[in-house]
Amino acid sequence: MLRSIQIYQIIRFSSTLLIFWTFSRVFSTTQVGVIEKNLLIANVSTFFWLQAIQTHFLKKQTYTYNEYASFILLVSACVSTPLLIYSSWHKVYLFSGLYVLFYPFGTLIEMYLIAQKQNKSLIYYSSIFYGMWLILMIVATLLYRSLCVTYGVWIAILFFRSLFCIIYIPLRLRSINLDFLSNLSWLMLTFAIGGGAEYIDGFLIDFLFDKGTLAQFRYGARELPVFVVLANGVSLWATQQVAHSTNTTLEQVLLTIKQKSTKYLLLNTLLSVMLICISRPLYMYVYGKDYLPSSVVFDITLVIVVSRFTFPNSILLGLNLDKVQFIITCIELILNFILSVILVQFWGMYGVAIATVVAYLIEKVLLAAYMHQRTGVAFYKYISLSTVLLSYVVVVGTLIVKYTLF
Repeated sequence: MLRSIQIYQIIRFSSTLLIFWTFSRVFSTTQVGVIEKNLLIANVSTFFWLQAIQTHFLKKQTYTYNEYASFILLVSACVSTPLLIYSSWHKVYLFSGLYVLFYPFGTLIEMYLIAQKQNKSLIYYSSIFYGMWLILMIVATLLYRSLCVTYGVWIAILFFRSLFCIIYIPLRLRSINLDFLSNLSWLMLTFAIGGGAEYIDGFLIDFLFDKGTLAQFRYGARELPVFVVLANGVSLWATQQVAHSTNTTLEQVLLTIKQKSTKYLLLNTLLSVMLICISRPLYMYVYGKDYLPSSVVFDITLVIVVSRFTFPNSILLGLNLDKVQFIITCIELILNFILSVILVQFWGMYGVAIATVVAYLIEKVLLAAYMHQRTGVAFYKYISLSTVLLSYVVVVGTLIVKYTLF
């Protein structure tokens, strides 16, 4: 199943990357900044509760699809309504409201296929849906070169995906009880705080600079699909394995996580070093000279790859220690904001990227330290410390050499 999830995510993130490459070639940096601002608003309104639902559903499967679908519909309607009303005065936010209304429900089909372990169906679905999305978006953007047309096609695709989900999965709406909400509450808070740094960074850049700078920052901070796919796939797999383990099998599960994380970390460290070496000409060739500052943000963000392939957070979720992760992610968010505000004064948007890297590393260290103290699960049981340290030395060393000698 892990391989199918990774293939699905490769298709998903690669399609996104190609579509945004098209945007960079057709629209100005200011127009791309407007798109990024719209997506910031839409994503910050949905990411935390959608991640909570997906994690809770795949980890426990305590409730039925009907309850999850009912919750998604209710929250989507409640969150999108203020955005749609606000768009009466500011038309630019109409896309954000419609995105929030239609996007979340369509994700239910992906949850369903993963939970049912329908490996081939997941790959077929992602190939067809994201392939159609990619083709229609690129064709509409190149032919009309209009933000309104691009937005319209995007929303139409999300709408038809929701209809397909209703047809494919037999659903019956149900009332949402308090027990269901209480089970999700800590996960939602944890993901809201943990994932909030990315969106706070975006809003901070938007507040301090112009839309063009926001586009440059977001294009640099957007990770390559291979990193996101491998890390998210192993993280989801690790959470499921720990959640379904027993006292006698946990040690073996942790060892397997360590072996997989070490293998992927070595591979992605090598890839990160190669990307740092070629990032400037790569951005020049792929996006154009207007996005050269994005290559610096991209280089700095690559340091996060090392921390991303350690999984104390996934193990904590598997052990149902959601409240503790919420507290530590709160610390990480506050630290990230404070460092961003300080460092942006010295290095502009590059300072924000540095703050994110430092705060993310500290969060991982705190999670590993707490788990060692609370559960007795030492970090060396699921992390190869020597490999992590070597990876940091190699990646950071490459950055220093690049920006001091060349």
